[in-house]
Amino acid sequence: MSNTFSFNRWLRLVGLHWSDHRRLYVLAIPVIAGLMLVWFGFVTMMNDQWAFHPDLQLVTYYVGLFFIGGLYGNMIFSALSRKRESIQFLLLPASHLEKLLCGLFFSVVLFFITYTLLFYVVDIPMAHLARSIHIARLERFGRMVGQSPEVNIFNLFAVKDGPAPDFFPPLLLMIYLSIQAFVLLGSIYFTRYAILKSLLSAIGIVILSVLFLSKVIFPLVPDGWRMSGLTSWSLFSPSEIKFVRLPLWVGHWSYQLLQYGLPLIFWVTAWFRLKEKEV
Repeated sequence: MSNTFSFNRWLRLVGLHWSDHRRLYVLAIPVIAGLMLVWFGFVTMMNDQWAFHPDLQLVTYYVGLFFIGGLYGNMIFSALSRKRESIQFLLLPASHLEKLLCGLFFSVVLFFITYTLLFYVVDIPMAHLARSIHIARLERFGRMVGQSPEVNIFNLFAVKDGPAPDFFPPLLLMIYLSIQAFVLLGSIYFTRYAILKSLLSAIGIVILSVLFLSKVIFPLVPDGWRMSGLTSWSLFSPSEIKFVRLPLWVGHWSYQLLQYGLPLIFWVTAWFRLKEKEV
C-alpha cells in the first residue's frame, strides 16, 4: 500500500469525515435553501418582474457561491485551530495528500454539486411564481398586452445574452475556486481567526498588486501609452493611434495560467503547509 495515496484509505477517511460532520452538513442544506427562499421572496415583493430575470439569478447564484463556499472552505480544516482536535487530526493514519483531497472533495466537489442543486430546486419554482404574480398584477391593472413574459432560467454553463457569453461563467467559476482555495489555505495556515486573517491577507494582496501596478509598472510605460491588457498597449492622441501587442499565444496562455493556475497554486501550498503542521 502506497504511503502517498491509497484509494481505500482515502475512502475510509472520507467516511470518517462524514460521520463526524454529517449533522452539520445536513442541517446546512435547509438553511441555505431557506436563505435563497427569503431572498427570492423579498425580490418578488419588491419587483416581481426582476425576480424571474436571468441576470438576478446569475447574481444570486454567484454571490451565494462565493460567500457560502468561502465559509464552508474555511470550516473543512477548522480542527487545526483547536489544539486537541488538531493533534487528533494530524495523527490520523492517512497521508497529507489524502487529507487534502478529502477536504477538497467535501469543500469543492460535494459542496458545488449540493449548492447548485439547491439553487435550481429553489430558483425554478420561485421564478415561475414571480412570473405568475407579475402576470396577475398586469391583468389586475389592465396592462396585459400581447404575449405573457417567459421565464428564462439561468444556465450555469452558458449565458445566452450579455458580454462574452462563452467566457463569463467559466471565469466566475475559476474566481470562486481561487477564493475557496485561498480561504482553505488560510484555515490551514492560521491557527486562530482563520477566516478574518484570510480576508485581511486577500485585501493586503490586492492593495499591494494595485500599488505595484500604479507605482512600478505604469511609470515605466511611455507618456501617452496605456496598458490595454496583460500583453497589449495602446496610444491615443490627436495625431495618431497606435497598438502594440505581444503574440496572441502569449496573451492566451498568460490568461489561462492566471485563470486556472491560482487554485492549483493554493492547493499545492496547502499540501506543503499540512506537511509542515505534522512535522
